[in-house]
Amino acid sequence: FNFLNFLVMKALKKIKTTLFLLTLLMVFVGYSQSENQTEISYEVNNGPVYPIQGTSSQIVGSAHINDKTLNLEKLSFEVPLESFTGIHAEYLAWLGSARYNPNLKFNGNKVVKKGNDYIVSGNIDFRRQISNQDITVTEQQTDNEIILKGSFLFSPRDYFMSPTSFVLVPSIIPMKFTMIFDKSEISTKKS
Repeated sequence: FNFLNFLVMKALKKIKTTLFLLTLLMVFVGYSQSENQTEISYEVNNGPVYPIQGTSSQIVGSAHINDKTLNLEKLSFEVPLESFTGIHAEYLAWLGSARYNPNLKFNGNKVVKKGNDYIVSGNIDFRRQISNQDITVTEQQTDNEIILKGSFLFSPRDYFMSPTSFVLVPSIIPMKFTMIFDKSEISTKKS
C-alpha cells in the first residue's frame, strides 16, 4: 500500500510540474505577441442600440508597391460583414443585408502621396451598390513587414435606394484598419 501511495504522489508531482510549465509557456506566448495585427474596426456613436462597436480580423487585403519608388500604388480589401465581433457588432451586417450581400469590398487604384500619408481613392461595394471612397493610409516599416494603417468615414446612406431613417442608419461610420504585409512577399501576399 505504501508503494502505491508513493507512485500516486510521484505522478501527481509530475502533473503539477507539467501544468506549471504549461501555464508559464502560455503567459510567455501571450506577452510575446505583436501589438499590430491585421484587422478592421468601426464605432457608431449613436443609433438604435448605442454603443455599436465591431472589429474583424478576417479582412483580406492586397497592396501593390512600386519596386523603384517604394510607394504604394494600389490597395484593395474585403471583409465579411458577419465576421465583426464586439458590442452590437452585427449592426453593420444588418445594415448591409449580409445574408444577400456578405462582404464589404474596397478597390483603390488612384493613390496620391501627401507627406508621410497616402490618399487612396477608389470604390466601396456595399449592399451591391458602389460609391466613391477616399481612404487615408499611413505606412510603417519594420525589418520584415510593411504595416498599412488606414482610416475613412464610411457613409452607409450612399448605398440605399431610398431615404433612410436617421435613427436607424447613421450618416457617417468612422472605420479604421491595419494590414500587415511581409516585405518578401509584398507583391503576391494577401494580408
